[in-house]
Amino acid sequence: LNRPGTAQRYTLILADPPYDIFMIDEIRRISQLLSESGILALSYPAHIDVPDLPGLKLLKNRHYAAAGIAIYQK
Repeated sequence: LNRPGTAQRYTLILADPPYDIFMIDEIRRISQLLSESGILALSYPAHIDVPDLPGLKLLKNRHYAAAGIAIYQK
């Protein structure tokens, strides 16, 4: 993410950031690496609302104990 000019795009991104330092800005940056129709599977702390990620459609959202799992598509 920190490399300038990174042109690599991904069809699937699995993101499981640490809950104690969940940084939505980093998740938004990662989501920009999706190819057209790419899928982002995100694990997030269940005590917060499902993250809003511009440019992505929320397909599914489930809670399992302290974890929320959201599936998005570009």
